[in-house]
Amino acid sequence: MTPSASATSRGRRPEERSGRGLHLRVESGLLSGIDLAATDSGTTMVVNVLVAVLQFQRELIAESTVEGVAAAVANGKVLGRPSALSEKEAADVVTAYREGAAVKALARQYSTSPRTIRRVLDDAKAREVRKRPPTWRRSAAGTRSVALRPDGAGRWRQVSAGGSAAGARRANTRSA
Repeated sequence: MTPSASATSRGRRPEERSGRGLHLRVESGLLSGIDLAATDSGTTMVVNVLVAVLQFQRELIAESTVEGVAAAVANGKVLGRPSALSEKEAADVVTAYREGAAVKALARQYSTSPRTIRRVLDDAKAREVRKRPPTWRRSAAGTRSVALRPDGAGRWRQVSAGGSAAGARRANTRSA
C-alpha cells in the first residue's frame, strides 16, 4: 500500500472517495489488487481497519513522546531554547535600567534585541507599562464609532469626521 493511500482515504466515506475521482489501488503486498476507493462492504471494512491501525500508531507515538519528555525532566534536563542572557546578566540589566539606562542601549550592550531586554524587565517587574485607552469607542447614542487621539496634554480627545482633535473641540463648543 502506498503511504498516500492511507493518508488520503483517512476519514472519508467510500462514496466521497470515489465521488471525487480518487482511485487508490494497492500494487503489492497482502492487499495487492484492491481498489481502496471502491464502495463495496469488504473494501470499506479494509479501509476502516487500516485507519484504526494508523490512529493507534499515532497515539503510541504521542504517548512515547510524552514519556520521553517526562524522563528528560526527571533527569534534570532543561527543555527549550537557551536563554539569551544569563541570570547575572539579567540582574545587571534590571539594575542598569533602574539607574536610567535605555532599553535600546542595553540591547546593544548585551548583543540582543530590545524585545529580550523588555521581557527581562517585565519578568522582574522593573518596567511600568502604562495602559493606553482604546483608539475608538462607541458614541453616546451607540450608533457610530468615534476615533480617539492623544492631545498634547496627555488626554485623549474625540476626533471629528474631519480628522482633527481641534475640529472635535470646535464641534463640541458649537453644540453647547
